[in-house]
Amino acid sequence: MRFPGDVERHQVLFLDRAGDRAIAPLLEELTHEDDQRQSGYEMVVGSIVLQILVHLFRKVLRPTLARSAEAPVRQLLSWQMVRTLEYMNVRGKSKFSAAELCEEIGTSASGFIQLFKNSVNSISPHVYYNRLIVGKAQKFLAAGDLSIKEVAYELGFQNESHFRKVFRACAGVTPASFRGGFG
Repeated sequence: MRFPGDVERHQVLFLDRAGDRAIAPLLEELTHEDDQRQSGYEMVVGSIVLQILVHLFRKVLRPTLARSAEAPVRQLLSWQMVRTLEYMNVRGKSKFSAAELCEEIGTSASGFIQLFKNSVNSISPHVYYNRLIVGKAQKFLAAGDLSIKEVAYELGFQNESHFRKVFRACAGVTPASFRGGFG
């Protein structure tokens, strides 16, 4: 069954009040069934609820279509999001360029930031990228094959101090403390 009207761009409102005495016996029966919980009560309760809804739609409530005030939230297109994540995954910290990324996906820097935030639960591209880099750093540090300085340079940081600052901001601990948890 299809509801008449364009439900995606409209809201369904019930402008009349639901004060009909014909519903009272149905509500009593519903309460009785719920209290007794005899065999098959789930089916009976479902049936009563359906009867109440049908009665409300037919006799009491008059649905009215109204335009929704909210416009759909714009996000990055799927190919743009995939390209953005690919770009972030292959660029080291010093090689990352928001301008270059925006040019690749065909959007302005200011437009990109808002579209990206809308696509990933309000996280800025900068914060998202730092979390991605720190996730990679955690894998390197847990493996224990590289020194902290080597991990920093491997991920494209210009110096170890900046790496420690970003790592601590994202992970809540220093790289040395994180590595100590695996030693």
